[in-house]
Amino acid sequence: MSELQTGGHDGWFDQHVRRQILKIRPRRIFDVGVGKGLNGKLIRETYLGALGKDIVINGIEIWDKHFEFVIPEYDEIIHGDVREMTDDEWEAFSGDVVIFGDVLEHMDEVEAMQVVRKAYPHFRYIIINTPLGFLEHEEMDGNKWEAHICGLFPENFINKFYIIEQNVREAGTWAGLFNLWIEGGKE
Repeated sequence: MSELQTGGHDGWFDQHVRRQILKIRPRRIFDVGVGKGLNGKLIRETYLGALGKDIVINGIEIWDKHFEFVIPEYDEIIHGDVREMTDDEWEAFSGDVVIFGDVLEHMDEVEAMQVVRKAYPHFRYIIINTPLGFLEHEEMDGNKWEAHICGLFPENFINKFYIIEQNVREAGTWAGLFNLWIEGGKE
């Protein structure tokens, strides 16, 4: 297994996403907030290495500068704001898993919950990775979308969705984080 990490969280999210992807065995994944494509790389590496099969990975990215990178791990990446996706667009990218990896904290809490609810009927599973509560983070490298707007907790999702798995790391050397594996509405 490579040392590739999807974010500045010392690989904590990666270990959970790898394990969850291997349990789910998805054929189609939609990655919200593609960034530089690290989730796609992690998933392709994990999936191909363990199962010897290929999958379709699509995504959406809001910041146009990320399109300067060639990201061969993705089959299609659309440029846009996930908050503005229509039901038809969600359905076009529907599948087994949608990943909200380090993205929900970049919108206000109401918008974050609305986006997850909009995705729900189009996927068998939802994976969420986000800081535990509010973590101060300003725009970075001219990317205004990097600023953190809200702080979320697992409790935001409990009683609204069926949680298959919940992983929480309290703040310490690194920020507090949580990962949720939620059952989606697609059969």
